[in-house]
Amino acid sequence: MINYIQSEFIKFISFKGALFGFLSAIFLPVALLIFAIIGNKEASSAHLLGISLHCLYLGQLAIISSTASYVGQEYLNSALRTTLLSTPQRFKLIVAKQSLLFFVSSSSAILSGLFCLIVLGLNFPAIGTVSILLSNYSKYMIPIVCSWSMLGVFAGNLVLITKSFICPIALFFPLILGANKMLLSFSESMRFLPDLATMNLFQVESQALYLEPAFGLFVQGLWGVIGLSLAIFLFKKRTVR
Repeated sequence: MINYIQSEFIKFISFKGALFGFLSAIFLPVALLIFAIIGNKEASSAHLLGISLHCLYLGQLAIISSTASYVGQEYLNSALRTTLLSTPQRFKLIVAKQSLLFFVSSSSAILSGLFCLIVLGLNFPAIGTVSILLSNYSKYMIPIVCSWSMLGVFAGNLVLITKSFICPIALFFPLILGANKMLLSFSESMRFLPDLATMNLFQVESQALYLEPAFGLFVQGLWGVIGLSLAIFLFKKRTVR
C-alpha cells in the first residue's frame, strides 16, 4: 500500500495543475486576508477572525481545483489505462488516491490557517489581540480542516464518477462564489448542499439561516460517504478503453 501512495504522490507533484491548485489553496486565503486588512489597524479581534474565516471559505475554490485536477489527469490521454497496467489492484489504487486526497486537502487547510494567523499576528501585534486570536483559531480551525478535507475528497470522487475534472469545478465554483445563497433564497432545503451545509463554520457567530456547525459537518460527511461509495463501485466496474 505504501508503494501505491508513493506512486500517487509522485503523480500529484508532477502534474502542474494539481500542484498549482494546492499552493493556491495555501496562499489564496493569505493574499485575500492581506488585501482585506490593509489600512485597517483598529479592527477588533472578532472582526479580524471573521475576515480570516471568510478568506478560508474562498480558499475552498483552490483545493477543489487541485483535487479535481489531480484525479482528472487519469482521464487525459488514456493515462488511466497506463495506471491500471502498472497498479492492477483497483481497490488498493483507489484507497491510495483517497489517502492522498485527504492529505492534500487537510494539509493545505492547516498551512493556510497557520499563515493567516501569522499575518494577523504581524499586523496586529497587541498581546491581547494575538492571545484571543490564538484561542479562537484552534476552536474554528479543527472543524474547518475537516470540512476542507471532506470537500476536497468529494470533489476528487466526483471526477471518478463523471470522468471529468470540469464537473466539480463547474459545480462548486459558482456555488461558493454566491450561487448557493441565491438558491437558498428559493428553498431552505438548499442548506443541505455540500458547501452550504458547513457555512456556519466560517462565521464568527452562527446564523440561523444555515445548519448548526456539528450537524453541517455530519451532512457534508454523508455527501462524502455517498460520493466515495459511488466512486468505488463505478471505478471497480468500469472498463478502460
